[in-house]
Amino acid sequence: KERSITKCYAEFAADLDNLSADNIYHSETNKHLSTTELASRKSQASLMLMEELDLDNQLYTPPLLVAIFVAGCSQFLVGYNLSVLNAPESVIFKEHSTFEWSLAVAIFAIGAPIGCAIAGNLLDTRGRRHGLVFVTYTFMIGGLLQTFAWNMSVIIVSRFVIGVASGFSSVVVPCYLGELAPPTLRGTLGTVTQFCLVIGIFVSNLLAFPFANNESWRVLLAVTVFVALIQTLCFPWLIESPKWLLSRDKTSRRARHILKRLRGIRYDHEVDIEVDHFISATKLQQVGSDHTSSAITLVTMLMDTHVRRLLICSLVLQVAQQLSGINAVFYYSTSFFQGIIANPMLGTCIISGINVLATYVALLLMETTNRRTLLNWSAWGMLGSSIALVFCLLGYFS
Repeated sequence: KERSITKCYAEFAADLDNLSADNIYHSETNKHLSTTELASRKSQASLMLMEELDLDNQLYTPPLLVAIFVAGCSQFLVGYNLSVLNAPESVIFKEHSTFEWSLAVAIFAIGAPIGCAIAGNLLDTRGRRHGLVFVTYTFMIGGLLQTFAWNMSVIIVSRFVIGVASGFSSVVVPCYLGELAPPTLRGTLGTVTQFCLVIGIFVSNLLAFPFANNESWRVLLAVTVFVALIQTLCFPWLIESPKWLLSRDKTSRRARHILKRLRGIRYDHEVDIEVDHFISATKLQQVGSDHTSSAITLVTMLMDTHVRRLLICSLVLQVAQQLSGINAVFYYSTSFFQGIIANPMLGTCIISGINVLATYVALLLMETTNRRTLLNWSAWGMLGSSIALVFCLLGYFS
């Protein structure tokens, strides 16, 4: 009853909003809003109200937990393989040249954009679940290659395969969890993926203590296979995105069955409410896209003043993150600390631990602090740290 009343209230309030907007528009132009514009406003208002009213009572259900676990494992493997070659450089095929090792590290970043490029088409045609399955098996293949590698050439090939899987994972995981999560958990699950990634980096540095040696370095690389194997065991309980199913067939019985399990719903009319919610969101996106060119390019985006500002801000933030040098730290921090501290791996572990702690603090502040404020804090923090690092390198604190 509570869910039905909430739905009715949201629909009624959306109709009132439409009526008010139409009256204002009519008084100004002596015309009425079109059917398309009214549908767009109603969909948007209904969705916003239902989210604000916390429509979803049962948040964490077994299917959702399985989906979070499998998707989180994929992001864990991204972080793990990002930093796993940091410590064992001196023990993996000792005769390797500097060029071979640099290529083995850097080719991960070459495979990642390729994975991103092929992800979109596969997710649209085969579904989100199949995309996650593809990521898992790709990680497993790459992990097996690097675990049983017989020379540096195989290590390089395996790193490329794992890079492709990592790029693909960076696309499919946020998309998959965003479509499964109820509105009240969407922000939390969006940040969990980054938390899993930094935990993967931290774990790879922790495991380097017992395994980064001549006898056990293959165990360090085999963790990727082990985690991927655990993911495959969860596949029988891994559900497809109901939003993707409904986008292909609004009458999909499979989507309704999945929604019933995903939301912990007992009655069919409640399933219909959730289906309407998904379809309204899809309609809203389609209506919004009708007002833009079908061939959106970078030039047309830059021509729009509002979009241009958002685009430039997004690009600058991503470029600034890369140019901060953090990836070089993840790849080579053990080498940086050689001759500076007694145990270079300890320094690497401290850095990754601070990274996890900072990410956790960001998770706690995400829902209570303005995003712009958080970005400003982090930017000023990076600036101050970079200045202090330069002074240290120049010997002012020695």
